[in-house]
Amino acid sequence: MTQTAESTITPESSNALPGGRVLRVARRLMVVAVAASLSCSILLTDGKGAEVGTSTTLVDASMHASPALYIIFGVVLFVAIGRALRGGTDERRAVKTLNHAMLVIAAVAVVAVAASGIYFFAMPVTYWVHHGLVIQPFPFASVHATTSS
Repeated sequence: MTQTAESTITPESSNALPGGRVLRVARRLMVVAVAASLSCSILLTDGKGAEVGTSTTLVDASMHASPALYIIFGVVLFVAIGRALRGGTDERRAVKTLNHAMLVIAAVAVVAVAASGIYFFAMPVTYWVHHGLVIQPFPFASVHATTSS
């Protein structure tokens, strides 16, 4: 009499595949990085304009996410995966490293949206007409202003 045992791998059983839990957390980290990038692309795109003075000078300012922000997300992602592979003596430590990277990416995205939004809406549009140097919220967003008469 022979017995056949069917074994199924369920998402809850982390011991079914060696390193399966780490792979799931790494996948979640990548999803968080992509979601943070898309969110920043959407939330950091804005514009405003105004007429300045009686000479009908028009100022149009637009803001968009800085490419440096995406580089920051990518560096955090790859450094975390590398640290999990190199420094992870066990699965628990690797998962902890990847979870910390998720928090860092989420925190950078929240700070980027908040800091850039506050900067962009607190700066009066007329500032770009009278000042040659405008400090940008560099690692988070880029602001481009055009004037026309």
